[in-house]
Amino acid sequence: AMAIAGVVLFVQTAPALPQEQCADIVTPMDVVRGRLVREPQKSILGLWRCLREYKKDNWWHTTAGLWGIYAIFKVFGPFGAGTSMVLSVLIGALYDEWAEPNTGYSFFAHLLGVSGEVCGGAGGWIMSYAIGREILLHFAAEKMARLKSEMDRFEGSLFRYMLFIRISPLFPNWFVNYSTALIGMPFSYFVVASTVAIQPAACMSIAMGG
Repeated sequence: AMAIAGVVLFVQTAPALPQEQCADIVTPMDVVRGRLVREPQKSILGLWRCLREYKKDNWWHTTAGLWGIYAIFKVFGPFGAGTSMVLSVLIGALYDEWAEPNTGYSFFAHLLGVSGEVCGGAGGWIMSYAIGREILLHFAAEKMARLKSEMDRFEGSLFRYMLFIRISPLFPNWFVNYSTALIGMPFSYFVVASTVAIQPAACMSIAMGG
């Protein structure tokens, strides 16, 4: 409810997008329907042209909006599956603040992408801890049992296990966010391991955009 209220408030107070550059950009519903993943190049270019123009006079709204969308799609993982890399590439293309002199890599873009990924994942963890147990046990009981079985093999180090499943392709990213809240994984381990594990992918995708 807070996320929905925040989105409504942001949309109502944000300046209008420039019509000429933003006529055919992907919308949040397009993302849910998979257009961002099916047509990544076209989607990124359209959003880049729109937000590059919008950002000139509305830096704070652009930055807050991008970060908020990134985080919300991580919280509600299945609806935004596959969007992380596309949004990271877009962030890399839009921001050149705090750039490394030799490569031009923007540390601000890196901070924006990584914090959106980690905070959104943490939001999904908290939501699952509060209301997700029955839902996951109903729809993904087999995966939950497999995850718990794998965890038992790492009994000496839960942090090592959290790092392993975060970088492993065994489970979808959104499922890891939700399920680790229900199998006894400490929240601090989840946040730190997620922050460490996302670094290589974030660097690659943001550099692609830059």
